[in-house]
Amino acid sequence: MDVVQRIPVTFADAGSRSGPLTFAQRNVLRSMRHQATDGHNFTLWQIVDVPAGGDLDAVAGAVHDLIVACESLRTRFEADEDPVQHVVGEGTIPLEVYEAGDAADEWAAELAVRWSRDRFDPAEARPLRVGVITQDGSPVKTVFVFAHLVVDAASVWALRHRFERQLSQGVRAVPPARQPIDKAVEERSEAGMRRAEAALKFWRERLRRGPQSMFAVPLHEPGRSVYRSARLRSRSVAANAARIAARTHTSPSAVVLATVAALIGLRVDRRTCLITSVASNRSAAGLADYVGPLAQDALLLFELEVPSFDALVRKTWSTAISAYRNSQFDAIRLWQTVEDVDQVRGTRYARDCVFNDRSDYLAGRRPLGPAQDSPPSRAAEPGGTEIAWIPAAFLPARLVFYVNRLDDAVEFVLWADTRRLPGPDIEAFLRGVDRVLAEAADADFDLGRLSEIAGVVPVVRDDRWRLIDSCWVDLDEVRELLHEAVQPEAGEVFAEGERLVAYLVVKGDPPTLAAIHAACRAALEERESAMTPHHYVICAQAPTVPGDPAEWARAAVLAEGSGREA
Repeated sequence: MDVVQRIPVTFADAGSRSGPLTFAQRNVLRSMRHQATDGHNFTLWQIVDVPAGGDLDAVAGAVHDLIVACESLRTRFEADEDPVQHVVGEGTIPLEVYEAGDAADEWAAELAVRWSRDRFDPAEARPLRVGVITQDGSPVKTVFVFAHLVVDAASVWALRHRFERQLSQGVRAVPPARQPIDKAVEERSEAGMRRAEAALKFWRERLRRGPQSMFAVPLHEPGRSVYRSARLRSRSVAANAARIAARTHTSPSAVVLATVAALIGLRVDRRTCLITSVASNRSAAGLADYVGPLAQDALLLFELEVPSFDALVRKTWSTAISAYRNSQFDAIRLWQTVEDVDQVRGTRYARDCVFNDRSDYLAGRRPLGPAQDSPPSRAAEPGGTEIAWIPAAFLPARLVFYVNRLDDAVEFVLWADTRRLPGPDIEAFLRGVDRVLAEAADADFDLGRLSEIAGVVPVVRDDRWRLIDSCWVDLDEVRELLHEAVQPEAGEVFAEGERLVAYLVVKGDPPTLAAIHAACRAALEERESAMTPHHYVICAQAPTVPGDPAEWARAAVLAEGSGREA
């Protein structure tokens, strides 16, 4: 692909100012510092059709007006300990033009993917790349790639709407009701800080009780992770979800979330489910047209031991509402809260199971509330559900369930790490969603029948696995952790009731218990099936039968304790 023309889009006197970052911007910046991937996780792209008869001047003019109206599109960041954003009042963005002939769709997609691989430099006030694909000299496609620091997915669709209206109707873009610096100032107000503190308290309480990982399971195969994605499209699933939502007085989104949670719990043999749901945080007045990242994690923790599917849907609905109300927080402080809880529990919060309902803005509709009073009169006939494999990129999770459409039809995408959910089980999971919603469309059912209805098979664990402090733990994995972290002359780990006890003999002068615990915690990375011992016992020598806990209990003790002392 060769550029045939570069058009400078220059803006001036647009207004400049500086201010703090919003919570969501700080969250993205933190992720950029901690995630060494290509740019796919920190760029978002959109391809927009240019109406027939449009010309390059009109496209350049619409891009100019977007940049002037939306401060986030002309912002640079000082990413130090207390980061600052600077909105610039003048500058130039190059508009690159490519002649594609009859291959406009292919060229637009290729350009979007290529540009998305390169991270933006936060220090530069050029957080977007814009390309135009022409056919015989006339523009037919506009390609936008944005830095995630200045938009989230809902923002991209808001920008698309503005851009399309200007090209098709001549309606120039106007500034959003609130700009990112306005939002940041509001978050730092007394009321904003109270909300943020309440959110941290909400998270802390659930992190203390929930599993560190939903996918602490025997690996299907060793080695590096391989990711696969499958897509389900169906009208019958949409009709059935709407009927269930009407009966339970919830929403189709809550019905789908409950179904996904139930099947995850079934698959991994869990009665407590911890799911991260991406909250758009756009329900407050003045945020519908906001351009900037607002989406943050909502933490959903609920018990799956309820008598029926309808009861689970209602519990999911109320749990989700509480979680979404507590999804705006300072990410730096949140992750310190996670660290503090993990330090005491001896865990590493994995954030490995994610639900992301994007249907509201992908459909260009207002957020879905409770189901309407006119659902389909009967359950949809089975069939008509299509499942296809689609490309899968890296994501920082083990399972992600996307809801891309949820109106008169559904589109779901299930992305998974195949070491934990192999390809055939990904497809079986999606078909299970279809079967569960078909079964529940006309009447409630006992959740004890879930496996029979869904066809999802639970994982099998051997007798070395224990359920401790809400976490599935492989004792062999904990033993490996201990030996890797401390490198003792001898060491064993045993489950004694609800706690893990490590007995070890160390070389030379014994380290402090705190040092041993810190070393074990540092080695927890990528070990969802392990946690650090709750109690360490340093012995003078190893017993003759190291696999016998009674023998270790009779050994001379040099030091013992939790290693968690302040």
